[in-house]
Formats: sequence, structure tokens, C-alpha cells
Amino acid sequence: MKKKSLRELFDQHHGFGSDKWLSYFEIYQKQFESLREKEINLLEIGIQNGGSLEIWAQFFPKAHRILGCDIDAACAKLQFADQRIDVVIGDASDLKTSQKITEKLGEPDIIIDDGSHRVEDVIRSFVLYFPKLSPGGLYVIEDLHSSYWPDFGGGSDLQLSSMGFLKLLTDLLSKDFWKEPSEDFDYLKPYADRYGVYLPESQFEIAEMSFANSICVIRKADRSVLNERLVSGKIFEVVGRIETIASQDKSDGKLVVSHEQLKQATDIQKEFIEISSKALELKSENVKIRQEIVEIAAEVGQLQSENTQLNSENTELSSQMVYRATELEAVHQELAEQQAALDAREADIQAKELQIEQLSTRVSQLLSSTSWAITKPLRILSSMLKSIWPN
Repeated sequence: MKKKSLRELFDQHHGFGSDKWLSYFEIYQKQFESLREKEINLLEIGIQNGGSLEIWAQFFPKAHRILGCDIDAACAKLQFADQRIDVVIGDASDLKTSQKITEKLGEPDIIIDDGSHRVEDVIRSFVLYFPKLSPGGLYVIEDLHSSYWPDFGGGSDLQLSSMGFLKLLTDLLSKDFWKEPSEDFDYLKPYADRYGVYLPESQFEIAEMSFANSICVIRKADRSVLNERLVSGKIFEVVGRIETIASQDKSDGKLVVSHEQLKQATDIQKEFIEISSKALELKSENVKIRQEIVEIAAEVGQLQSENTQLNSENTELSSQMVYRATELEAVHQELAEQQAALDAREADIQAKELQIEQLSTRVSQLLSSTSWAITKPLRILSSMLKSIWPN
């Protein structure tokens, strides 16, 4: 009976909800097919509604245990009919959660990171769980498009994104040909420093890495299988039997490369890491400078706003001063007019006083005159008559 493909199982699923990008199904089908009938242990980081765990249980009918991990406590309420499925609640990048997972799952054969997709979480989870993966096991990282988004801590390789980290891991695939064992330098140091993790290259033995749209599959190396330079045939007429580039060391069975080649390649990689570190330092300084520029620009903007306000207030005060000056000029004009009127009144008073003085002199003269004395009896008689006959 033909087994259903992962896509068919997904399309026909009626249990808990799940969502996957279309491009993932072909990758999963290809990478997981050889493990489909084996008693594997599978860990999925980030399960949301839990539907993917049910689908994996169908795809791997002989799986020993299928474990999901999610930071959302609501996932603890999910109840699965398949007893092989279990859930751990917690941050997968946290050491305590990792210990719980190990206690429940043991050594995983497949790990799928479909968690927060934040760069720091992707890298920290890889550091925690890849060393626990069984030899030949598969570590899958989904939704790597987030590696390019600043909101997820991503950007270019200079931002030490998760894609940048994976690109560095591809060099470790061939480190036998470029890393001098006696040279003590950490190829992954920039990431170790940035994310505060322990990244010894010895714990990341990688056999294969596959990339597709927003997804990467990393197969852990089985160190019991050594890489050898195999030669067949006995006739080498064009190019002689090649033994100078890489040959089989009969003493320990390890692949060896000439010391000079390793030394040159190692120096080149060391220079790359040093330059990368300096570039990161410059990038960090540039970010700080840009932030300072933004802060200074904000201060300048504030000062300009305050200056505009002061100019507005100054304009208002100037307008008020002009208005007050006009009022003052009008008051001065009115005072001048009143002073002129007052001066005219004083002149008039002086003229009246002069007339009064002249009249007083004349009265005095009249009173002292002979005619005034002669007519005195007549004036008295006139007064008496007026008192008797007023009208």
C-alpha cells in the first residue's frame, strides 16, 4: 500500500490547526523519508494549536515520542489522542526548559525550530539542542525570512543575523581543509560574544546543510564515518595518482591536508573573523553615532521650536510696544493740547485779574470823589424807597 505524502496528510487533516509554507513540504518529504519507518524522537519548538504534532505522528507511524514545546501556557490545555505526543511549556532557549525536554525526550533524531523566529532565540536554541541531536539527526529551522527583518533582530550579516550564522556554519562543513588544529581561534566568536552563548566548534559537527526558501535543514555528522580520499583504477596516463592534496593517514585513519595549505587557509579565515569583529565594532559605533545624531537633531528641533516661540513672543511684544508708543504719542499730544488750553486759561485769568485791578482802582477813585459824597443822601433814599416799594 502506497504511503501518503506529508502534503496529503496535511490536506486531509481534521484535528488541531496547523499552517506551513507550501515550499516546506517538498523539503520535508525529501529529508524525512529515510526516517519515516524508524523509531525516532521528534522535538518541535513552537506548536501554536498543536496540529503539526498530530500530522508528524501520522507521518512517522513508528515514532517513539513526539514532543512539542511552546512558551504559551494555553498549549498545556491541548489533549492528544495519540499517547506518543506530549507538550512542555516554557521558553525553549532557557536552560531549565531544555532540561525538562531532555528528561521527557532523551536524544532527539529530528528537531524543528518553529518558535519565535527571533535571531537570538534561533541561535540560542541551536546551541542548546544541536549537540543533543543523534548522529545523522536533522535540525530544521523554519521561517528564516525573519532573519532579514529588524523587528526580529535581523538584517544583514553585519547585524549577526540567523542567516549570517548559518552561512558561517557552512564553512565548518569543510573545516578539515582549512582549519589548522593547532591554531586556537573561535570561528563563531562574533556570535558567541553577541548572544552570550558557548559556541565550541567541536560540538557542531555538521555533515550536510540544505537551504530552501525560508528554511534550512542541518544534518549532524556521524564522526564514526571518516572522510577519505578514495582512488580507483590503476592507469593514470594524463594526471598521475594524486596524493599531495589529501591522502589517507595510515596511522590514525584521518584525512590530512598539507600543513602549508592548512596554514594559509587558517590565516585567511582568522583574518576574516578579525575583520568581521572590527566591522561589527565599527557598525556598533556607527549605530551609536547615528543615535547621537538623532538625539542631537531632536535637541536642535526642540531649540528651534523654542526659538520660534521666542520669536513669536518677541514679535508680539514688538507689536505691543508699537501700539503702546502710538498710545503714548497720543497721550503726549493730548497733554500738549491740555497744556495749551491751560496756558490760554491762565492768560485769560491774568487778563481778568488786570481788569479787576483796574476796576478796583476806578471804584476807589470814585468812592473818594466829591460827587460820590454829594449823591450819598440820594442813594440812601433810593434804598429806602426800594424796601417800601420793591416793584
